[in-house]
Amino acid sequence: MGREMNDKTTAQRVLVVDDDTLMREVLKAILRSEGFIVAGEAKDGQGGLTLVERLRPDALCLDVNMPGISGLDTLKILREKFPEVRVVMITGDGPLTARSIADQAGLPPGPVLCGDDLEAIGSAPLYFDRS
Repeated sequence: MGREMNDKTTAQRVLVVDDDTLMREVLKAILRSEGFIVAGEAKDGQGGLTLVERLRPDALCLDVNMPGISGLDTLKILREKFPEVRVVMITGDGPLTARSIADQAGLPPGPVLCGDDLEAIGSAPLYFDRS
């Protein structure tokens, strides 16, 4: 079920960055059903970085492998320029671990969801909740 919003709670704004159109649509539908605002979408890392700078979302769903600037390189730039933006890495390339993604990006481990597991993808909004 979707998240209840009250007067004291503002829906978080999430940007979706993935080169696969179907995956972007699935992620946007899941996020909206959970009460998040989809701030925008991009099909590559450069477009994602441009939108983060312009829209200042609270969080990002970011594909690992994309043409041009990869998701890993995009993540490195995000961590330098926009450290406050929470990121969930998404991949359809098999069971990559959070540790291997973090190692490749030179960062501490974070959420990595495998795109062939819709239940895992459906859990993406859980990672955007603040502690």
